[in-house]
Amino acid sequence: MEQEPDTKTHILAIPFPLQGHINPMVQLCNRLVPRRIHVTLVTTVSIGASLQIQACSNTMITIETVPDPPIDVRENLDEYEISHRRFRAAITSGLPGIIRKQRDAGLRFKAIVYDSFLPWMLDVAHERGMKGAVLFTQPCTVCSVYYHMHKGSLEIQRDDVSLPGMPVLGLKDLPSLVYDMSSYPSLLMVFVKQFSTFEKADWRLFNTFDKLEEEYFDSTTLFHYIF
Repeated sequence: MEQEPDTKTHILAIPFPLQGHINPMVQLCNRLVPRRIHVTLVTTVSIGASLQIQACSNTMITIETVPDPPIDVRENLDEYEISHRRFRAAITSGLPGIIRKQRDAGLRFKAIVYDSFLPWMLDVAHERGMKGAVLFTQPCTVCSVYYHMHKGSLEIQRDDVSLPGMPVLGLKDLPSLVYDMSSYPSLLMVFVKQFSTFEKADWRLFNTFDKLEEEYFDSTTLFHYIF
């Protein structure tokens, strides 16, 4: 009997290795399965060993792992910067082999869905002829604060803070990383730099409830390309 051609779309999904980022990515992957989208979720061996996927019985979601890079105890960095650098090194070195293995099996990835904490993944996708979709795991109103901070349009030298589409905020209404920048400076930079490739992304996805942020959506065009 002649084999039926594979008509599924294949994509890569790369979450940041923290539970609050992994769960939204897994939920998104599960929502893509009924649309005949096969997802290859890539993470490190240590994360993959404990990752449980509530996948369909037709194995439309698969997990590929890359080795955990060794810890350099000489690194004079805090834990946030170290985890970021280690994960980037692991993905950068391991992802080409995964793509090559799937290509040799006759499968080609059309896009990469990546966590917003990994903005450099957009360049990886485009360099390999794939589309890039960024997933923000925080609500749009919170993302708006970091977006305007990235753009230099967030004034926090005053007691009151005004942002487009939002009511006047007090300093303590802002995320603690913002009103107390000295608390975790390297972590703050992670939140700010997630917008470094925001405008270039092919799709921008947000983990939010539109009814909870309806007033914000109605009064701003910042996140008007939301899927």
